[in-house]
Amino acid sequence: MSRARHPWFYTLPVALTLAGPRAVPARPIAPVAVPEFAVLAELLRERQGIDLGGPAGDDHGSASVPHFQQFGTGEGGPLAAFEEHADGTIYLAFLPPVGPEWYDVGRADDTEESRDRVIPVGRGRRRFADAQQRNVRLDHWESPNSAFPAGRAPVPRWLAFPLPLVDSCAADRARLAALEAGQEERGHGARAVIGLVRRGIERAFGARLRRRLASPRCIRRRAADWGTALAAVAGARAHLAVARATPPLPGAGDYCFRDVVSKLDPIFGNSGPPEWQTILPDSRSVDDSQENGQRRRNPDRPLDAAGNHAVSWDELVHLTQTDLSSAFRILRWDGHPSREDIKDRPIPWIESAADGIVTNSFLSGADYAGDHYQPPEGYWLGVAPPVAPEGCGTFNAQHALCNDWIVYLRPDPEYEFLLAYDTEHEEPEQGWGNFGVELQGDLENEVEQWLVPVGYRTEPGDRIHLVGRWVIDCGHEDWHAELHPIEAFVSTHARVRSAASGGFEGLASVVVTGDWPGGRLALDLWPPARPAAATTLAWRRDRAGALSGLSVTETLEPGDAPNHLHLEVVSTDARRPLATGDWNEVEPHSTRRLATRYHLWWSERSASDSGPVR
Repeated sequence: MSRARHPWFYTLPVALTLAGPRAVPARPIAPVAVPEFAVLAELLRERQGIDLGGPAGDDHGSASVPHFQQFGTGEGGPLAAFEEHADGTIYLAFLPPVGPEWYDVGRADDTEESRDRVIPVGRGRRRFADAQQRNVRLDHWESPNSAFPAGRAPVPRWLAFPLPLVDSCAADRARLAALEAGQEERGHGARAVIGLVRRGIERAFGARLRRRLASPRCIRRRAADWGTALAAVAGARAHLAVARATPPLPGAGDYCFRDVVSKLDPIFGNSGPPEWQTILPDSRSVDDSQENGQRRRNPDRPLDAAGNHAVSWDELVHLTQTDLSSAFRILRWDGHPSREDIKDRPIPWIESAADGIVTNSFLSGADYAGDHYQPPEGYWLGVAPPVAPEGCGTFNAQHALCNDWIVYLRPDPEYEFLLAYDTEHEEPEQGWGNFGVELQGDLENEVEQWLVPVGYRTEPGDRIHLVGRWVIDCGHEDWHAELHPIEAFVSTHARVRSAASGGFEGLASVVVTGDWPGGRLALDLWPPARPAAATTLAWRRDRAGALSGLSVTETLEPGDAPNHLHLEVVSTDARRPLATGDWNEVEPHSTRRLATRYHLWWSERSASDSGPVR
């Protein structure tokens, strides 16, 4: 933030000009960052290692977007655009300077005979195996001009920062927390007597603090504006909603009984670990009290104990930001679901989600046919036939419809807790989790390929939001984490649209697979960065390739100055857990699905040219 300058600072260039030819020319005044934008940029650097640089231009707001400013490092174009809306919410669209190389996923086949095939990659051609390995290495990522073919580009990562809650009683809350923590201390002899007296005083003081904190004047309230929020209390910036990078989940091997699944287990009684171990099991219904390994808010007490409950996904994500040790304590392996649980009954799960960048997207080279499903008769497979259209077979599935479609994504820093590792690891891969040679910090995600139609599959370099079942893969000795099966995703890249303000549109593939148990699913579709404050978001949806067993409601949000399209997907039938087998594989719903594409772009006209289908 610039300091106020004395008036002589501005008159000095004039005086020097009048003095004659030896005068020094005036330097252009550097743009000044909007104060709240500067604070958020600094916090992103501290908490996520993101360097937005500084303001690349002045604040140019409009009636609907009062503050709008681009940031950059001075190398190339702007990296980011901040926009502050009338309600005080700030949105940031950030485009990383480098990313993985795009390649043709229609030719991405991981079988031995296909891995050496030369395919289109970036602006040239390369062996698929080389492209696959380069994309998981950050030091091999390229600038968009090299990573994408002509006419294609990445879309930014969007973040939202609401006005923070102001707590006028924060000091009293801190006193009460310290008081309650200190009451656990115990002593002996004279110290015990003194402690007894002191605890009586502390109890009375604590009761007074609780009454004060329960009063209306201590209710947390949304700050009126950013100036008020940043000046309200010392350390206010620490409470701003800028997520921190999270560490990976430890103890992955415990989920697999520190063993690797054997395909001979059916012969020997299925005594080892399942193929996939569920990290967030759920109950079959609200009234179901069966022990499936539900992650309890207090892991030391029964699930049905007073005040205890199974944590939700949103609650867990919040805990990874506010109380990481509690989050990992909740996630520690507790013995369920055991292999006996899995053989006895279906194991439902709580959906997990990750945001990030697609690094690889390809057909699995081989899978065990015994825990994969084939499509029903007449199932629509996409705009073109799949590369591997053969039947599943009985043991080794290869070039088959039931082979997995595999998606690697590099998670955003706040979702890195979805990755896993074991504290005890050995070469070449035991216990390395998601940090071995193959993944190198990526999250692997899988689903039978017939569930993702050709023409709607994710592509390297896409920005992705992906929903699925969070598991540890016990079929490999690295014990890595996955979202498996994939239930839904939104995968987006930019492409040239000459009529759009900014010259690009976002093209989003939206897929809901038969592995979604139904209910309600919220998805957000984000465009390229807003090019100017006065522009308006426009959109259209292509005619759906597949839409069955669900409905979709589309809403531009936020209402004052929309910058994204919100989808509400609701299943026709009520949510119902899907069947799971002895390997903990999931049997997909045979008809419920969605596959469609959306176009989103910025216009200097009104959004009246938007519409659902064209």
